[in-house]
Amino acid sequence: MRRLSYPLKSAISSWRRSLTIGVFVAALCFLGLISASIVEASVRSMRAALAEAFTGQVQISPASTTEKDMVDIMKSDWGALPLLSPAAVERAKAALAASGFPGETVARIRQNLVLVSDKAKEPVLALGLDLEAKGYHRAIVLSSGRFPEADGEMLLTSKDALALGVKVGDEIGALGTSSEGYMADGAFRVVGIGSIDRLGAFGISAAFCSRGSLASMLGIERTSATDVVALLDDETQAARAKALVAAVIAKTGGKREFALSDIDSMGGFVVSVANATAWFLYGSLAVLMAVMSVLIADIVALSCIERRKEIGTLRAMGFSRRHVAAIFVAEAAVLAIGALGDRGFAITSPSMAFAFGNRVFPRLAWSDLPALAAFALSFTALAALVPSFRAAGAALSEVLREE
Repeated sequence: MRRLSYPLKSAISSWRRSLTIGVFVAALCFLGLISASIVEASVRSMRAALAEAFTGQVQISPASTTEKDMVDIMKSDWGALPLLSPAAVERAKAALAASGFPGETVARIRQNLVLVSDKAKEPVLALGLDLEAKGYHRAIVLSSGRFPEADGEMLLTSKDALALGVKVGDEIGALGTSSEGYMADGAFRVVGIGSIDRLGAFGISAAFCSRGSLASMLGIERTSATDVVALLDDETQAARAKALVAAVIAKTGGKREFALSDIDSMGGFVVSVANATAWFLYGSLAVLMAVMSVLIADIVALSCIERRKEIGTLRAMGFSRRHVAAIFVAEAAVLAIGALGDRGFAITSPSMAFAFGNRVFPRLAWSDLPALAAFALSFTALAALVPSFRAAGAALSEVLREE
């Protein structure tokens, strides 16, 4: 007990040195938490936007489909996708609903279209959705207008509206390929213009309209679909939901009728970029941690040099080298806990969520603090380990001779 109280007394008596180490540890923990939280929130929000606008978390399509990456902007081709019959659409919806996870089930028709205005032509990936579908609204930030509410209405991305030179209220033409392989055309009224939130950098050209109007243009049944997707309220349950849906399909004999996929397979291009970005940012954080560990080690080494007399006294009193080194490591750990307590209060306070926004900086809970304390303790102790053992390893005769 006395050995445990000594590091705390030493930290209090040498408060300037303690404050310096505490500032470094606090800065490291604070920057690390913010960086990790932003990376996690960014990847999660990109995946959510991708699922809501394009892939869903779980997707059922015809067994004959060969599509591997739905939104690869260099290769995406929705011009020859097989169709689910109206009866198959209902069976697919039932299979997704059987998973029991809360969310929205949406039947869709996806098709390549060329939109035509008086000024330009623009190829887009068109999604025909049930007018009752609301999940994709969360992925789109409207700059003008509204979402489609009737057949013949269309929502464009800001990029495509600019390329076509159109605004809300304008009429545009659409060219596509019918179910029989013939050229099909139609007309739509632009009722909304917006951007796909968090996916704007990928330059995806997309248009959203009702499933009925796109089916009529292509000459297919209004209640048929190219796929049925599930938009789960909790994305983390996607793997479990997919497994349950697969079990339902197998039980009902739908293996030959349906192909089952998820966001990781159908959103491969965007998901890969998001994951690569996360690894890059985590790598940058690792470099920052390495630099901070060197600074902490230097501060501890200087502290040991200044306290050589104290080290000699402890050794003369019977403390072993291991015990002396443990005192300095424990002292650094005590400072780490104190610094983390201050940062823990800050990151869990409502002011942080207000300042950064819940979407970019998720508010951390008090229940996260034990893991953060373990991280701060282990990191600071490891940084202080080498200089502490080096100082404690000095010969007792040399230390006492210097005094």
